[in-house]
Amino acid sequence: MAEFYRISQDEMEDLLYNELDFPKQHNPLEGINAGELVYGKAFKVGQHPLSLRVYSSITHGQAKDVGSDAIRVALLLRRPDGEIRGIGKAKRVHRVKGWRLNLTKRVKSMVDSINAIVACPKCGMPMAKRNGQHGEFYGCSDFPKCKGTQKIT
Repeated sequence: MAEFYRISQDEMEDLLYNELDFPKQHNPLEGINAGELVYGKAFKVGQHPLSLRVYSSITHGQAKDVGSDAIRVALLLRRPDGEIRGIGKAKRVHRVKGWRLNLTKRVKSMVDSINAIVACPKCGMPMAKRNGQHGEFYGCSDFPKCKGTQKIT
């Protein structure tokens, strides 16, 4: 089993700001996830704003205790009505000695997925990969408002 590594805020920000080109800001979400630091990078697909977020598990400059949680990387969409919705599933990065490489791979993979996002043929919103009874397909991120789908080729 891999050994837990306590990540500092300075280490996290060095990686995100200097190597992964995140903007030099963070937003502690008070009352949510016990105030952990959340880092974001903005993207657009057509006219639709997306945010790649890294939930750091860092509070008060230091990572939470072992077993408390992990770093999570998520892609979020702000809908026209202001609602924020996840696109796909958040990906975990365990807080072990190889966390820098693992987080770098996760972030780069998510950026690649942003570049490959398909627009819904019905409404133009980004689509997400889904699993159905007939296998994988793209489904509109504005479901259930829009029920647009597309086969994965």
